[in-house]
Amino acid sequence: MTVNFLAGVFLPVSNLERSVDFYTKELGLRCRGIERWSESRAATLFTHPDKDDYGMLCLEEKTSGKIIPAPKPFFNLNVSGVEALHKSLHNRFIRVSDLQFWDSPWNTHIMFDVYDPDGHPINLIESTPKESC
Repeated sequence: MTVNFLAGVFLPVSNLERSVDFYTKELGLRCRGIERWSESRAATLFTHPDKDDYGMLCLEEKTSGKIIPAPKPFFNLNVSGVEALHKSLHNRFIRVSDLQFWDSPWNTHIMFDVYDPDGHPINLIESTPKESC
């Protein structure tokens, strides 16, 4: 067996429409639509504009129990123009962390966390490859 790629990340949300609105309007993901799962409603979002098997984020509405966000992001989204996005979100009073700048042997990184309507931290990162030796 060979793992081909990460097929999806699942997040519980308290209000599906509000969360879909956040992820599509603020982060630019594409929603395939809202559907009924066995015990709940859910939406599948994609990072790629026209591929439905690429970069899936599944939001599942929980109607009972409290949503408890993780203290740190479970995943990150690679973005372009991360500094401008940070400024835009901050100016619209969307909760964001401070920008962080760091280097690895292979890339230069700029990143920050944004918090969805339920308080889930999502890391947004821009990586620029360093020239190889």
